[in-house]
Amino acid sequence: MADDLDFGATLRGHSPGQKVFGRYTLRKILGRGGMGIVWLAYDEDLERDIALKFLPEVVAADAQSIRDLKRETRRNLELTYPNIVRIYDFVKDATTAAISMEYVEGKTLAELKLAQSAEHFETADIDKWIQQLTDALAYAHGSAQVVHRDLKPANLMVDRRGELKVADFGIAASVSDSVSRVSVQAGSSGTPVYMSPQQMMGEPPAVADDVYAFGATVFELLTGRPPFYSGNVMMQVMNKVPPSMADRRKELGYSGKVIPDQWEKTIAACLAKEPGGRPQDMMALTRALAGSSGPASRLGGGTNFGENLAGFNVGGDIFENIFGQVKMGEDTNAQVRIRMAAEDMKNGGRFEVPIQRGGETVKLEVTVPANVKVGTKIRLAGMGEPKADGQGAEDLYLVLEEPEVTTEAPQEAPPPLPWGKSKSGGKGILVSRFVIGFLILIGLAVAGVAFTDYRGTQQAQARKAAIDAAEALKLIDDYLEVPREFASVAKAIRSAEEGMTVRLATGVYSEKIYLSRGVNIEGSGGEGETVVAVSGTETALNVEGVEGVTISNLTFRHTSTNESDARAPLVSLNDAKVRFYNNRIESSGGYGVSMRNGGGSVIEDNVITGAVWGGILIYEKGVGTIRNNQIINNEGKGIEIRDSGEPVLVTRNQISRNGSNGVWVKSATPMRIIGNTLEGNGQIIPNSGGIGIGELAVPTLVANKSTDNDGDGIWWRDDAKPLIGADNFSDGEALESNF
Repeated sequence: MADDLDFGATLRGHSPGQKVFGRYTLRKILGRGGMGIVWLAYDEDLERDIALKFLPEVVAADAQSIRDLKRETRRNLELTYPNIVRIYDFVKDATTAAISMEYVEGKTLAELKLAQSAEHFETADIDKWIQQLTDALAYAHGSAQVVHRDLKPANLMVDRRGELKVADFGIAASVSDSVSRVSVQAGSSGTPVYMSPQQMMGEPPAVADDVYAFGATVFELLTGRPPFYSGNVMMQVMNKVPPSMADRRKELGYSGKVIPDQWEKTIAACLAKEPGGRPQDMMALTRALAGSSGPASRLGGGTNFGENLAGFNVGGDIFENIFGQVKMGEDTNAQVRIRMAAEDMKNGGRFEVPIQRGGETVKLEVTVPANVKVGTKIRLAGMGEPKADGQGAEDLYLVLEEPEVTTEAPQEAPPPLPWGKSKSGGKGILVSRFVIGFLILIGLAVAGVAFTDYRGTQQAQARKAAIDAAEALKLIDDYLEVPREFASVAKAIRSAEEGMTVRLATGVYSEKIYLSRGVNIEGSGGEGETVVAVSGTETALNVEGVEGVTISNLTFRHTSTNESDARAPLVSLNDAKVRFYNNRIESSGGYGVSMRNGGGSVIEDNVITGAVWGGILIYEKGVGTIRNNQIINNEGKGIEIRDSGEPVLVTRNQISRNGSNGVWVKSATPMRIIGNTLEGNGQIIPNSGGIGIGELAVPTLVANKSTDNDGDGIWWRDDAKPLIGADNFSDGEALESNF
């Protein structure tokens, strides 16, 4: 592996033959990369060779870093896909920590590229690998909800069979984040020459970051160099349009076959500065590379049933394993016989298959083409049992069987049976989702449950019973409705399961909302306005100690203001890490939104207007991202940051016509203010200006434009120490960079 990132000292002192963590015998060093030293080791528990990646010392000794990496490792344990390097375990003792993973005997695409006579590939050389890469990313983004964050040629392995393996899903980037935090180094996760502008600025991980890195990776594979590789890479990534791949080859004096036009256009789109200009997912990217606007297809060659194709919706019906894993005939590979509804055989799609492995049930995601027939054998490359020599895994085959049909009348149907067992004795059946749904509803009706007649807690119990009965098929929506099912938002939140959504219909609600559980809240969206209106002494939405939920499509409003200094904010986020998205905050008697006590919420695509004290307040060590909002016509400041925590990012907001400063910073904690537009601020308090920086404040400013304010566009006090980057304009004049 290339030593492309130096994260400082890595744990040393190990030698071949040494036993570590009570189970791994070290054999030889495989290389050193972004995660530290990588050893080939023998795992006595799994009885196979594995790759053991030792973490840098600064990470292994930091408790927070260890917690973060354990969480990232747990997420990656769910990535069971032939073209993704498997993660086995996170291990730690008193002095060292490491991650064990699948050992791939082969070379990286970075190494193979350099072995080419022209030090670059042709499209025909990498066509198969690119398809495998897009398939793997489509699976990770869609099914596992994992973003790679450090995609590059050095993390793409080709094994002895010529198959691509994607390594370090999210882990190398997490190590980079941890090192930056514990060593107080500036930087973002990932490798700079492959990072999107958004990832470089520290914004939350997104699929669009992997799309950009995909473009930069393919650009390098076909030209020999990434889009930007010398000079001030950060400034080029942020501001400069890369050359075409053909022009880069000419610049480097390389020759070769003509790069197809659809490849040039697609890679250029992947490298767009804004996420909206890039292909929105791997399915769209695959179509673009193939030069087609229709369903995703292979980039070259024929389709093999065993290769998962991008382009189907994730999370279809579930196959049922009716006979278990068995050996059939002379075939040495394991086979699973499954039943599938005729309609699904006709339409195809992406499905989950439960497989018994090691005494546990593992769900594999499988893409099935349309119009398959009974008896079709589907190959899942490398998804079977481990090989005897420890080098990878056997293939697994799925054999499609005819669906079993029941002739019993619905009203005579027996009560729901445990999943996977049938009345006739153990083989199990898979019936069409429509039949199952009908039987569930009939069963509930026999039990005295009438959906249309119940409200409140009884309604929630009825819905939950239906959900429990059909959990695998996901026949029942995972939301509760106000007021159709619940008279109040509070009752709906109390009755909802973790991860469910409380949906408010169009109308005006005078109820204060308190959220301290993992429940999403959403308004009616395009169907009409959903308003939460309370008096000026009350907070309409108080979110406390919650992580991983979304609050969207709502309007929050104070119906009156009070003259007290204790005016309540409309929305309070206290130690909350939520996505507050596409809402409208208006007519607040205090602040529109307040953020405090850590958290890390994302305030995105909202309109915040008419607040007496100001649009957004970050204080008492609050942290988070404020992005793409319209913060306009507030009587106080647009955004006020005082005594914040870290990190804080304010980016791409329209901040206009506020009574005082557009942005006022009075916090000694580093933060980033990037790409904002400020105009017409200082409407009430003269000389407030656009961006004001108070004493001891140390924000980093990049690419902000502040014009037509009452006062200077961007200004700071003598004892402030802002870091002024490129492309900041104050009243039409470019500010000189000081770093």
